[in-house]
Amino acid sequence: MRDTSHELAVLASLLAVAQLVAIIGCGGKSVSEIAGSIRDAARQGADQVTKSVGEAAGQVQQEITQKAENVTDAAGGELGLAGKIELTVDAPLQTKACFARFIPSQVGRPSILQLQSYRDSQRESFPSVFARAQIPTGGLAELKGQTVAAQLFVQSESNGPTWYSKSAPVQLKITAIDSKLLTAEIAGGALYNTASGATQAVKGTFQGALP
Repeated sequence: MRDTSHELAVLASLLAVAQLVAIIGCGGKSVSEIAGSIRDAARQGADQVTKSVGEAAGQVQQEITQKAENVTDAAGGELGLAGKIELTVDAPLQTKACFARFIPSQVGRPSILQLQSYRDSQRESFPSVFARAQIPTGGLAELKGQTVAAQLFVQSESNGPTWYSKSAPVQLKITAIDSKLLTAEIAGGALYNTASGATQAVKGTFQGALP
């Protein structure tokens, strides 16, 4: 029987690029809205019933834990446990927090690593940063020392232009992982500005708090 896994992976990558261009082309979106659109596009073709149940469960969980999370975020910020992102594109920026999330692979889907400056879209603040990388094989612990290709989105201020990895993903090197923190640095890449059309090299580091 012919193994079509490689062909499917290539097709998925091409579709992801097309979806990314369409999402950014809409304009006027914040980084969290763009991130949500990317996640939605990545889930196309999934079981809608399962998705609906998951969303409903997530909403209930969010309502139950929102007050507790607010306290946790405040305490984490004081103790330096909420992480941070430091980047330089056209100018240096630093976020108040960085949250790391590793989503294990499912049938027909790779694992996903996400790094973002906000816990959820309702609490997005600026500067806002979102990075997303597909991980072909291995679990979270195996990521240390690896360099992965990531989509990166940066918005310095609300309603401002977005810098994003248009022509090629940025290279993200995972330098350290422990029970509470994932540390990564940008090993190469450039971002495109949606307002000016300029392309600028990006550098910086992520210290993402693990759940």
